[in-house]
Amino acid sequence: MFGSLHSMVKGILGRLRFKNAGTYKNPDPLFSKGLIGALSRAGVEVTEEHIIGVSTAYACIHKIAQTVGTAPIDLFEPLPNGGKRPVQSDTDIALANVVKAKPNSEMTSLDMRMSATAGLALHRNGYCQIRRNPFGGVVELMPMKPGDVDVIRDPNAPTEMGRAPIRYRVTGIDQPLRRRDVLHLKGLNFDGMKGLPLSAVGRESIGLAIALDRNASAFFGNSSRPGMVFELPAGETLDDEAYQRLQYSLNEAHQGIDNAYKVILAESGAQLKPITSENRESQFDETRQLQALEIARFFGVPPHKIGIPNSEPRANVEEENINFVLDTITFYCEVWQQNLAFSLLSDEQRNRGLFWKFDLDHLLSGNLKDRAQAFRAGADLSVMTRNEFRQKVYGMNPLEGKEGEQLCLPPNVKRDQVGESADE
Repeated sequence: MFGSLHSMVKGILGRLRFKNAGTYKNPDPLFSKGLIGALSRAGVEVTEEHIIGVSTAYACIHKIAQTVGTAPIDLFEPLPNGGKRPVQSDTDIALANVVKAKPNSEMTSLDMRMSATAGLALHRNGYCQIRRNPFGGVVELMPMKPGDVDVIRDPNAPTEMGRAPIRYRVTGIDQPLRRRDVLHLKGLNFDGMKGLPLSAVGRESIGLAIALDRNASAFFGNSSRPGMVFELPAGETLDDEAYQRLQYSLNEAHQGIDNAYKVILAESGAQLKPITSENRESQFDETRQLQALEIARFFGVPPHKIGIPNSEPRANVEEENINFVLDTITFYCEVWQQNLAFSLLSDEQRNRGLFWKFDLDHLLSGNLKDRAQAFRAGADLSVMTRNEFRQKVYGMNPLEGKEGEQLCLPPNVKRDQVGESADE
């Protein structure tokens, strides 16, 4: 029945005409699926709204968004010697502040980056509307809900390199937005237009997790009891009135946690015989644990990061933390960096070599002892100044004067043998 309803609604949606739709093609098939959900083999709908209701999925999305949102980011310019420094001109600094300090009049940078990253993690598409001043400079980034955005091509607009240009049709905005007016963070895709939705690629695994959650809720909603059978003596039957009283007694007066263990009145010699619980027989708890690990694998998040306990040694846990940054967070940051450069930088800024960069050093370092040992190796090679060592290892303020700019030296090397400072 649901399959036929799904097809009927999909057909209706395919014939819909939206405002200004005379100029634009109908939404792609995934658009209609996103509205009514896709039915998994576990018998439940799987939409992004259902997915985020699964605790493991929510924990993964929150961990990724939180990590990316709290990582420092800045706009840099290259130096002639191959190094880099934060941008210096007022125009460049103003652009950098839109991303790292105040993206709009309502949000902090943390709010904006967490919102767009959560959209990227869950929907595989994160969006921000770009608002510009009359001179084309970026003044605001405003996140948009992925479910409110439809990516299309405008066949009636002038073609670019033989392709119709991309437009973003957004709920609440009359005219579709141009590509230059949208910061679009995309996940895995095949056409460069839109990331593949998680509700499609992870439908079966996540659908099973949703079904298990609902099964557990129904089990505890029935006082942690499975179904029951009433047996009547041979030849005995219940009339309609007695049957309705018994049914009411069970489903209304005794169903639910608050009504557990109340007295049940059985008539006509009926005997209550509970059905053996199938949860234990079907390895219910084990299956839930396996699905939690499966969802964590979909998001690339180590189980211990989302509260799934393990017995790994501490050294292995620290290694998993670093792998999480290298394998998962680095990808999200790279998506941000490349799209910020694509959508926010002008041709002149790109020609000057400006680039966005997240600072993930604090996530890749181990404990204080390990960091000190690692940087000590650099200090012994005289490639770090005292101030660099103080700041990177201990987070301390730099020393006053030239003393802090002196290179760190091994204990058995005198300073007058190598010079007075890093500049020399």
